[in-house]
Amino acid sequence: MKGIVFDTWHGGFETQNIFDVSLNFAKENFTDLFLQVRRRGDALYESEYEPYIYSIPSGYYIPTTDIDDLLGYACKNKGTLKVHAYLTVLQLWREKNANTGQFPDEWLMKDNGGIVFLNPRIPEAQDYIVNICKDVCKYDIDGLFLEKLRYCGDLLWTIQDGKWEVEPSTPAERDEAVTTLMRRIYTEVKKIKDIPISVCVKTQGDDFTSSKTQTHCDWSQWLTDGILDYAYPMLINKTFDHIETWSGMVEPNPKTIPILGCYSTLAELIQQKNLFTDYIIYSLANFSKDKKDKVSLKAVIDG
Repeated sequence: MKGIVFDTWHGGFETQNIFDVSLNFAKENFTDLFLQVRRRGDALYESEYEPYIYSIPSGYYIPTTDIDDLLGYACKNKGTLKVHAYLTVLQLWREKNANTGQFPDEWLMKDNGGIVFLNPRIPEAQDYIVNICKDVCKYDIDGLFLEKLRYCGDLLWTIQDGKWEVEPSTPAERDEAVTTLMRRIYTEVKKIKDIPISVCVKTQGDDFTSSKTQTHCDWSQWLTDGILDYAYPMLINKTFDHIETWSGMVEPNPKTIPILGCYSTLAELIQQKNLFTDYIIYSLANFSKDKKDKVSLKAVIDG
């Protein structure tokens, strides 16, 4: 696989013409496209559950694309490119952006930084996420890519009696909640569409178990248990030594493919890329400190 992420945190999709140029570039140079179509409880597709991206006060950059259904457009025009629907699962907005009533307060939790998440221990919140994942399967997608399917820290708060209180769950309960959600997504989506399901995972430590300890995302066990098809370790903004350490674990395992790039210089990114047979570059919109354009990215691909 040679994959490219189109994230919608940044520019690059302001008009259909601009998106066409980017999509054609991906078709010519990559095998797989990971298109972010859910950021913070919003949608860049015709969702049965969530508002279109412009209609909520997200507090984040909103891409001013004139394509009404970005996922549908990409799927209709993908050619031989494989399009994966990229969903940010549990993370929502910053605390300063008030809940507009989209979610019940009891579904929410926040971390030390004031980032608000859906609480995976709430059964109704799990139902909601499973339905979102099933909903995108009405499109001709070739994969489902899940980000932020994890807890966001050790000290968390939930809303109890109208105010934020410390969230009382144990590590084991959090492990169970995230794994149960993963199993439900995998089982329900596979009933509808036999596509690969992947998860973006953190790589703070030097082994596969660190992600579970820090975030309760037990992805290596999920691969073993057959409730996850691929794990994509997020290696952007890491030192070369750290990436090289992870290459020794990732490269022998066909079910793990690294996500590289974004905050690296071109020379660094080429050095990183050459450690791996398969890789995903994050992202087209913001991949290099040196020169943020497709000519530079082409040099990385060929380098």
